[in-house]
Amino acid sequence: MKKMKRMILKALLLLLCAVWSVGASAQEGVQYLALNIGGEAVFISLADNPVITYSGNALHIATEAGDSYDVEVEDINRGLFTTTQEIPTSLGELAADKPSLHAGMLLFDHLKAGSTVRLLTADGKVVGQTQANAEGQAAINLSQHPKGAYVVRTATQSLKIANH
Repeated sequence: MKKMKRMILKALLLLLCAVWSVGASAQEGVQYLALNIGGEAVFISLADNPVITYSGNALHIATEAGDSYDVEVEDINRGLFTTTQEIPTSLGELAADKPSLHAGMLLFDHLKAGSTVRLLTADGKVVGQTQANAEGQAAINLSQHPKGAYVVRTATQSLKIANH
């Protein structure tokens, strides 16, 4: 049940992002949906008017240009929207921004420069916040906070963590 919820949430997130991105300003250039599917980068031009449908455990993406993709939701590792000037050149740039923990510091990599990382209590109160540097790195010092459960939010995900 939990896995199914996760898959449905991923699909809904992708659909919401697609709707939002289509309404983006034309002056930003051509927009692409960039997906990391099982380790392979796939770029779908939003100018080709992709239609994304969800059935069973799979997404079907079809474009007016004739491209078609059938993807199991669990195979999608990451998705983002980008312009032609910002198309990632490697799968590393599509890597998930999951943090690592070192000496009480929660360390992030592969974030968008200037993006915000927030530390929240289990009831949603923001107790810490930082911004990613120009290299897309950020850190939160957990040793400054009481032990317990927290939620860490980045621009692309929310993670539950335990501070021991």
